[in-house]
Amino acid sequence: VQYNVNDQWNLFANAGVSFGPQQYNQLVTTRSIANVNTAVETLDGLHPEKSNNYEIGTKYLGNGLNAEFTVFYLDFDKELLLERPDNIGTGIWTDLGATSHKGIETGLSYDFGQLSERFKGLKVYSNYTFTKAVSEAGKFEGKDLPYYSRHVGNVGLGYKVDQWSINAD
Repeated sequence: VQYNVNDQWNLFANAGVSFGPQQYNQLVTTRSIANVNTAVETLDGLHPEKSNNYEIGTKYLGNGLNAEFTVFYLDFDKELLLERPDNIGTGIWTDLGATSHKGIETGLSYDFGQLSERFKGLKVYSNYTFTKAVSEAGKFEGKDLPYYSRHVGNVGLGYKVDQWSINAD
């Protein structure tokens, strides 16, 4: 859903479901257990990933300034995790269980071509994301998920001429 406050500014909200089926490399590196009764190995419960995703935010696009701010929440029922490396160094996929990812995203850029024709193609930009990703169940309940940075950001300068661009981040 999007509401246009005016030609430059809008408010938006989004709700959806994401589904990630198991991939071949996850299935072949899943921990297996021996079934004593049949002497057959079975997978120990690896499931596809599914999450409910929600976001609300705002964007402004005008006079060379682009700005956005979004609040998000992702709710996984079962998230997959690549655990410690096995004896050949590839790691083992397992179900982490229920997790949540809450945070904000911001973005800001300015096109200096709005100031003067001689600055045409020159822009500065930055992005920042804060994410609190935690386990919601099991022995890791309330603990941060591995491999997630709480703070991610960048700052950059770009220049574009015709179809050519150069950026420094």
